[in-house]
Amino acid sequence: ETGVPHFDSKFQIERHLVASGLSWTILGPAKFMDNFATGYAARMLAAGDFALPLAADRSIALICAADIAGMAALALTDPQRLAGKRIDIAGEETTSLAMADAFTAAIGHQVTFRSTPPEESRAWGDDLYKMFRYFDTVGLDVDASGLRRAYPEVGWHTFADWLATRTW
Repeated sequence: ETGVPHFDSKFQIERHLVASGLSWTILGPAKFMDNFATGYAARMLAAGDFALPLAADRSIALICAADIAGMAALALTDPQRLAGKRIDIAGEETTSLAMADAFTAAIGHQVTFRSTPPEESRAWGDDLYKMFRYFDTVGLDVDASGLRRAYPEVGWHTFADWLATRTW
């Protein structure tokens, strides 16, 4: 149990699936890069601001929807290869400071990371507050380099790769 409601509820479903006797593969995606393609994020980035309730140097695992789709396709087209496995997936592990640098390069103007007090994230709801606290204190343990070696056909994206697919 992590104390993050949407993490823990998924874990309960996973336990049920594993005990069901059915063939299964579970993909555990990291923090979604695609969440940075929202109107809220665009407004913040246009102002040169990148604010999250995380320490600037805290490593965070990220994944884009295309990589999730790639792993799901692999699980469906080669089911025996992934059957009975729970795989945490991420395209890259990076820091908020490095993400700000990547935004700067992709957008073409300076973007500065600002670590916000954890309490500010309560405005997004208790679940997201708890999620960001978990990211900042525990983190996600994903071996992105190992995934690239084990499943190269997915075509994994770094954060900079994903940013290059967007129109800023």
